[in-house]
Amino acid sequence: MKNLSLCFLVIGLMTVLLPEAQASGSAALQCSAVFVTVDIPTQIEIWLLQEHGQYSQAKDLIADQEKKLKTGAPVSIVVGGTASGPRRVTLDNNVEGLWKNLKAPYTDGVAEVFAYQLDLMLDAHIVPITVYRELDGKMGSFQLIVKGQDISALKYHYGPLYLKWFDFLLDNRDRRNNYLTVNGRVVAFDHSLTLEHPDTIQRTLDKIDYPKVISQIISPYLVQREKVEELQRRLGQTADAAESYELQQEIQALNHLHSATMSELAIALPEERIYNRLKDISDADWKTFLRSYLSESQMNHFFARKRSLLEAIDEVLRVFGRQSFRSGSTSPLVRY
Repeated sequence: MKNLSLCFLVIGLMTVLLPEAQASGSAALQCSAVFVTVDIPTQIEIWLLQEHGQYSQAKDLIADQEKKLKTGAPVSIVVGGTASGPRRVTLDNNVEGLWKNLKAPYTDGVAEVFAYQLDLMLDAHIVPITVYRELDGKMGSFQLIVKGQDISALKYHYGPLYLKWFDFLLDNRDRRNNYLTVNGRVVAFDHSLTLEHPDTIQRTLDKIDYPKVISQIISPYLVQREKVEELQRRLGQTADAAESYELQQEIQALNHLHSATMSELAIALPEERIYNRLKDISDADWKTFLRSYLSESQMNHFFARKRSLLEAIDEVLRVFGRQSFRSGSTSPLVRY
């Protein structure tokens, strides 16, 4: 972890990388108010550097963390669940990670690595660094553990709305307690039960229907939008003070519905940069990437989900415009 200077404002947290910090190779954050010092996990630091255009520094940090995950000697191994279950491993370089067998009941190390590589492909900044690593003579995935969970971030059963698009793309049906919020950011882990996993438990879980999620958010507003136009027409024609007041109250309530819809969309949609990546990456480049992880059938299903995802987002943009995307560089806190 690195010590970063953070400034907390009444209106929120504003961050800008200091030029002198960039020159010195350290990361610092600036704003024009009182400073406090907190520890920022290395993974969060990497995402902040990327979001502020410091790609070279971020690349160096990623390479450093990947090397530590691959080469550090285990000094502590805690086995979770069954003998074939995940292992929390502490290395002699003070890095901690979660190791999973490549293929074992309810664990799939390949899926864990794929989720991380997909995150990199889309510049999503959701999944921590994950590599292949041998442990006790067995090959598996090894994911960096991000510490410092925000205690005040309450979880709700089916996971944050923020991760719906990502889970839909992955066909991840097991988003329950397997995410954290760290420094106000959503961090997703445990993607074993994805990609049409053969285990019975995955088949019993409901698929995420992202287009339906979006439809449920925008439909109430769309139903009422024509009513607003009619109310405004009547308001312009009436000379009755009482009727005018009632019409204004109805219009105000419907405008509140628009604001609530936009707030919900700001969480449900991926960041605009992710949307652009989804649109811009060619099918040929996708296939080159996906062949390392997916069968031909899985690949076809992935492309179908990607098309549905983009169609749902495009419908939002058609109605509400690009202001639907949330502003700012970091993911939202999980809703309370």
